[in-house]
Amino acid sequence: MNALSSLKRVLPSLICLICQTVSAQSTAELLSQLTSAREKGSEQKIAEIVRAAEKLWGDNPNSYLDFEFQAAQLLETSNRTDVVKIFDNVMNKKSPQDTINSGNYFLKKTALVLRYLSLNEISGDQARLLQVAGFIGETRTNMIPGFIVIHKGLNDSVAQLTWYYLGVGSIHMQPPTIPPIKTNTPIELKNSTNAVQMLLGDINRALTPRFLNYISRFLTNNPTNSLFVKQIISAAHLTEEERKKLVVKTD
Repeated sequence: MNALSSLKRVLPSLICLICQTVSAQSTAELLSQLTSAREKGSEQKIAEIVRAAEKLWGDNPNSYLDFEFQAAQLLETSNRTDVVKIFDNVMNKKSPQDTINSGNYFLKKTALVLRYLSLNEISGDQARLLQVAGFIGETRTNMIPGFIVIHKGLNDSVAQLTWYYLGVGSIHMQPPTIPPIKTNTPIELKNSTNAVQMLLGDINRALTPRFLNYISRFLTNNPTNSLFVKQIISAAHLTEEERKKLVVKTD
């Protein structure tokens, strides 16, 4: 009975480790295939690999987002259509429920948005702007009201977040990763929650002002109706002050 109980305790961790290992191998293999297809100029093969990568999401969201971010970087100078497809695929995903995958989801999705929001296919597209607004709203929904972030003693990778968002990083730089929880002790869970809440605050401060600037440009350059503005306000959960700025710039 004791052996069975011990097995039940460790089995989920073993399964998770196996899934992560398989996902990591799949990611490396897909990236290798993508590199080869890009060098050969095979648009069909590239499209097939991008579609195949969607299967990674169910096994390991973190590995999936790693692949999508690196794939977009690999293709951004030669296959903009595929980059936009990757953007759409990622934007259609919703946050995982567990803290670690949730943190990495917000982190890497933000990195993708910040890097490619300036593309005309994204900043000039009403539907995609609504997708970004929805992501900002999702970020704000996951921020715990009144939560006091403790910055002292945070992991180095977490401390890099603000720098990464503001600097965006070099073309081949991967975004930092929320470190995994080694144990399920209350202190580990508390530290993880603290890191994710700091991350969400950084995202909100870094992404929202940039997004509002792009929305203002879009509204200036494209005749639109009040419904789109209302949809943006609702999806992004804009504050009253943010709404006023948006309204002033659309008059």
